Amino acid sequence: MAEAIGIRLDKNFLKKIEKLSKEEVLDRSSTIRKLVYLGYQNLIKKKNWIQIIKNIFYNCSKIIKKNFSN
Repeated sequence: MAEAIGIRLDKNFLKKIEKLSKEEVLDRSSTIRKLVYLGYQNLIKKKNWIQIIKNIFYNCSKIIKKNFSN
């Protein structure tokens, strides 16, 4: 079940949200929920990609050490 929360947002950001709400034909709360959800998804994707890249570099360094160390 959804839980109500209170947050403070900058006036300029709220104006942008109002504009987006009109473009998307959504109320302000729905627009903010959508933005939070999309932001969360993007953050998780970014973290996953960073972990993938770290793993690639780690594995490459192991291969290099194995093949080029005397």
